[in-house]
Amino acid sequence: MQQRINKNALWEHRRAQYRESGLSRKAFCKRHHLKLSTLDYWFCRLGKQQKESRLVELDRASVVLQEPCVIVRVSQNCRIEVRKGFDPQLLAEVAQALGGLQ
Repeated sequence: MQQRINKNALWEHRRAQYRESGLSRKAFCKRHHLKLSTLDYWFCRLGKQQKESRLVELDRASVVLQEPCVIVRVSQNCRIEVRKGFDPQLLAEVAQALGGLQ
């Protein structure tokens, strides 16, 4: 398990280096003596891990059922009301944005 954490940290660092370098993937790999397939594998893997970690956990007490809508209290001053006929894509985008605020 520790080795996996070390590899994740190493590749997070390499991904940050790549983004800051301004190089193409191929040029970055050549400069750092990496295989392009390995770089792609790790960038994909880290991307999936980030997507999984963007989930927002809701406390049951923060969800209030009122016909015909659901109200999710995000904080004292913020709530989301979901009514029949809502746009699922919009709700997903809002949840993703809230997940980025952590």
